[in-house]
Amino acid sequence: MAKAKYNLQRVFRKLVLDFQRCSLIPSMYRYKVLKLAGIKIHGKPFIGQDVIFDSMAPENIEIEDGARITMRSIILTHFYNPNGQEKYPIGKVHIGRFAFIGANSVICKPVSIGDYSTVGAGAVVTKDIPPRQIWGGYQPAS
Repeated sequence: MAKAKYNLQRVFRKLVLDFQRCSLIPSMYRYKVLKLAGIKIHGKPFIGQDVIFDSMAPENIEIEDGARITMRSIILTHFYNPNGQEKYPIGKVHIGRFAFIGANSVICKPVSIGDYSTVGAGAVVTKDIPPRQIWGGYQPAS
């Protein structure tokens, strides 16, 4: 019974995450729909059109007030680990207050993006970004 409830919850979250990508929902209200999927949202962030949120563990994503995530960005809570015991480890993604995530950016590991930081368009984020930093391009994991 518990497994069936868990599967229904995953299906519901996946449907909500797919629905929020719809262009009919104004970007300024999209965060309200994302709360239904389990994403922890504080205040009123801006979520652009066609942003993809990981459906494996959306509850591990936290977005602070004033953050701006622009169109077609991807936020993943899991990644592929070829050498580990666990092939797809899951971690937390935290986007700080008034952080800016540029268009087509990919956040693909458990990371924290600091308050007032900027991630340039098309960037691939694989490690933490301190507050008030501007990062762009590909930043290899250390």
